[in-house]
Amino acid sequence: MTRALTALCLLALSACAPAPVSEPAAAAPKVAEAVAPAPVLAAPAPAAAAPEHFGAPFADQIPAVPLSTLVTDPAPYAGKVIETSGKVSQVCQAAGCWMELSDAGSGERVRTPMAGHAFFLPKTVVGKEARVQGRVELIALSDDMKKHLEAEGAQATGGTLSLSALSVTVQ
Repeated sequence: MTRALTALCLLALSACAPAPVSEPAAAAPKVAEAVAPAPVLAAPAPAAAAPEHFGAPFADQIPAVPLSTLVTDPAPYAGKVIETSGKVSQVCQAAGCWMELSDAGSGERVRTPMAGHAFFLPKTVVGKEARVQGRVELIALSDDMKKHLEAEGAQATGGTLSLSALSVTVQ
């Protein structure tokens, strides 16, 4: 049994040994010449950021109203839930409990509180596009509330229009 095991080991070792070279070593190509350089690939484009959602899920059958229409004539929408979109121009610097949506055409801003502090936005959403469903409110702010909001960075405190956000998606 020992001879059979020895023969088996020698057979296995001979299989691992390099094959004899039939050509002279000088004729073999150099490794650097034999391997083509790898192509340089451009870095992949960064993937678009996934939308971030806050608040309740978006409801079906909510009428879409352009922000420019809402800013120009808010009275027909008072007390109604609508859907609109715009650029986030400001977010509450204390807690993220409100944002201001800007209309691309006019630059007008709409104060958008987060449904009675039901949810909050991160400060990093400034400059992103937002889709919002919320209740249109036409209520003048008290002087104290204006001061409070302005201390948090608000600029849209002069009018009566606000959109109490129920659902927000930013991207």
